[in-house]
Amino acid sequence: MNSKILPMFPLPDFFVLPRTIVPLHIFEERYRQMVGDLLDTAGRLVMASLPKQLTGRGLIKPPVFPFGALTEIIHHQKSEDGRYLILLLGLSRVRIEEVPSDRLYRQARIEQITTTPCPEGDARRLRPLLEAAIDERTFQDVELASTSKIDALTDILLQCLKLSPAQLQEMFAEQDECQRAERALAWHANHA
Repeated sequence: MNSKILPMFPLPDFFVLPRTIVPLHIFEERYRQMVGDLLDTAGRLVMASLPKQLTGRGLIKPPVFPFGALTEIIHHQKSEDGRYLILLLGLSRVRIEEVPSDRLYRQARIEQITTTPCPEGDARRLRPLLEAAIDERTFQDVELASTSKIDALTDILLQCLKLSPAQLQEMFAEQDECQRAERALAWHANHA
């Protein structure tokens, strides 16, 4: 699969799942430069997570986890002092390989994670289990499309679970849709 080089925004123990929208306040000079650069393009960047225990240790570029999210800026607002408020939409899970950058911000080569879809029989078994788990975890009625893919339902459930960074990294790396769904359902059952 083709790889791309994109700006990378690492944050401690921070994960953006596909199909989620997250707000970010951009105030550091390097990331203001990044957003300014991105507004002249498709607005896509890599959200990477770095282990929280590595922050504050004086590392200039602490290593990031090898899996993250391809995201897109879907809204931005610039303040008079140059800060930005942005909304990011999670597009997909990606493999990350940091590359040298000639900008203030870090950059990474990304490769889309290809998934193995659930066989139809497994999907029929997992769909109602995922829908019931999502229903248990949300405080309002969530109308899920009957055509929602297993991976999409798994991501919705993962948003509702309080998982450790290691567990989330495991879920970002997993390529088998059925395995992802089974693990999410097991974590849901163990933390009911």
